[in-house]
Amino acid sequence: METVTKRIIPVGEMVLLKAIRSDMSQGGVAIPEEVQAKRSLGHMCVRVGEDVTRCKVGDTVIIHGNGAFVTMDGVENDMFLVKEDQILGILEDVETE
Repeated sequence: METVTKRIIPVGEMVLLKAIRSDMSQGGVAIPEEVQAKRSLGHMCVRVGEDVTRCKVGDTVIIHGNGAFVTMDGVENDMFLVKEDQILGILEDVETE
């Protein structure tokens, strides 16, 4: 029996994001929910629709609001779709001397 894998392809101005875990410290220590900052930071662009101009695949973005959470094969995987205009900013690495 052949296994079928599905993928989501955003259309128009939609962006598929994957949440970057905010419940771990940089050293890998789990941070209790009570002390985690409530934020919309740290979402990786996984795929973008054909009309998206603000970000590209691989960008880490800050968003406003929530998108449509994605559940595939009964598993919620921290991925969701948002409109491009929900992206408030893109985090860039800046070299300092």
